[in-house]
Amino acid sequence: MLLHGESYIRQHRAPLAIHALRVVLGAKIHFVLGLAVVLVFVWGVNGLGNLPQLVSLLPTMVLLLLLGWALAVCLGVVNVLFQDTQHLVEVGLQMLFYLTPIMYPADMLRKRNLGWFIDFNPMAAFLELVRTPILDGEFPSLTALSMACTTVLAALAVAAWSLRWQSAGSFSTCRS
Repeated sequence: MLLHGESYIRQHRAPLAIHALRVVLGAKIHFVLGLAVVLVFVWGVNGLGNLPQLVSLLPTMVLLLLLGWALAVCLGVVNVLFQDTQHLVEVGLQMLFYLTPIMYPADMLRKRNLGWFIDFNPMAAFLELVRTPILDGEFPSLTALSMACTTVLAALAVAAWSLRWQSAGSFSTCRS
């Protein structure tokens, strides 16, 4: 993200957090469009019974935006320092995708005594925050909400530290 926008970043003196936010907002638009398609499909199959529970998607959207921004900042800074990390992150995210119960029910792992994959996977909480109101027509659990908030706060703390470290001139000392 930062390497691809290097010429723009050099021309326009703005905080690096703005460039990360630009990328995340673009992805958020795609997410909202995809979510609209899913909602139309679910309403066509199950009816409109989940309308009151969809209010819980608003704080979930804010949490996802903050998480995406924090991860974009952190990974952007790391990618500037070590350009090979882009490929490692892609592999890591693919592994995280398969460890998160997206394409299979979470009970499948729990039945095989692998429930700890879900319990310690922070993305599983975000998945529950999105999936439960849409598919089950219920409000997500407070456990999932608290785990998602904790994950976002931790990511924001690391992002703030990364930006502070970057603004202290550490890029110039590491890159030269």
